[in-house]
Amino acid sequence: MGDTQTEFENAIRCGDTVAVQKFRHFTDPLAEAFRLAVELGYLDVVEKWLQEEPRVLHVVHRRGWNCLHFASRAGHAKVVRKLIESMSDESKIDVLTNRGLSALHLATRKGHLEVVQTILALHPSSIDVPTQARSNVLHLATMKGHEKLVEMFLTLQPQLIDAVAMYEWTALHFAAQSDRSTIAQLLIAHNPKIIDAVDVEGWSALHVAARGGYEGFVETIVSYMRKANKHIETNGPHQFEIQDTTHGGVLVVLKSRDGQTPLHIALDQGYERIAEMLFEHDPSLVPLADALENTGLHLALKKCSDSFVVKLWQLDPSMLFRVNRLRRTPFHHAVLYDRKAIIELWQHAMSFDDISAAYVGKNDDNVKQLLSIYVEQPLSLTLLPELTLIVRDYVRQEPVFVSLRSKRRPMGDEELMRHRQTIAAITGQQPTTQRANWQTTTTTTTTTTTTTTDN
Repeated sequence: MGDTQTEFENAIRCGDTVAVQKFRHFTDPLAEAFRLAVELGYLDVVEKWLQEEPRVLHVVHRRGWNCLHFASRAGHAKVVRKLIESMSDESKIDVLTNRGLSALHLATRKGHLEVVQTILALHPSSIDVPTQARSNVLHLATMKGHEKLVEMFLTLQPQLIDAVAMYEWTALHFAAQSDRSTIAQLLIAHNPKIIDAVDVEGWSALHVAARGGYEGFVETIVSYMRKANKHIETNGPHQFEIQDTTHGGVLVVLKSRDGQTPLHIALDQGYERIAEMLFEHDPSLVPLADALENTGLHLALKKCSDSFVVKLWQLDPSMLFRVNRLRRTPFHHAVLYDRKAIIELWQHAMSFDDISAAYVGKNDDNVKQLLSIYVEQPLSLTLLPELTLIVRDYVRQEPVFVSLRSKRRPMGDEELMRHRQTIAAITGQQPTTQRANWQTTTTTTTTTTTTTTDN
């Protein structure tokens, strides 16, 4: 097979059409040979065969590729020029592959500046052709980090920066996804309002960079917003303004459809440096809640260090008593994630009345929930004497213990016993083996109802 391949390549290099036709294991030996000549950059062979066998120019190969696609991807500018000049139908220049890419798209992705210049010189309208995913050449160049191409496209067609791809992504979104800080500076210089653009989920480029943990990119965006020191006009449904008291300007905060700001995302992922850059503008960013009413302090307890959590808490101590939609405070999260040092610190900061208000309130569901958290993540309550008293008083009332994971279904005997043993360990009481009155009553009522129905 190796010898056959070598003979075939030698025949191509010599431009011998007769020798090429002998390789019958190809469906169309001449078309395959021409494709290889194009991809390898054999300009003299390409010119010769275009005169002798012009049909090979229009053959469509696998995945919908033609010879212009192969030459553009390989970066052979002279071959590309010859192929375009030989095409009588200009519409063939922008034909898309099965994956929705034109010759210009392929050259852009590979960063072949000379090939891109050649195509645009011979067929300028190619710059306006989008991919199947609605991306334009500026998006592709940004994704791959080709700065010279980005500069060229912005010069030739400034309107490209306003175009959006699938899911309403802008060029700055793609720059954020690939951590292209230098390109981001170019894009912002051409259109500062691109910072405010959001996709279908309400995510800005700053959200994307925060999720990726790209400190340099976040710093680029934040630095620009500081230097601008001016109001950025935004009317989107997920945007609101916070006065930047440090720099005397207005910091525009973008909330996604799930209520997350870039700060929420950074804290949830544990990217402390990014979070610091974001809230150094204005500490009032920290207590902002997401769609689940989680503050920054709720989220930081998942992955951030103890020292960072303390720093965040000191910015706004009132966050300790903020309750999310699951009726959990940051203290609940500290228990759930087994943050012993934080628990020890906060129990000294909380009075008996504070703990009562935070965990009991006007109904007992909060205590039930707290106990279920301890079942999921056992932790000694010796550091919390006040909370122990609350739980102990609650247990004496013969409560109906329901686990969050059980979705309020009645417990089996074994499950109920495990729960009561956990409660006993917390309160110092002996676990009872009897079911509570409510379960006996429920069982009796159900039996009576069934009997009546049968009758």
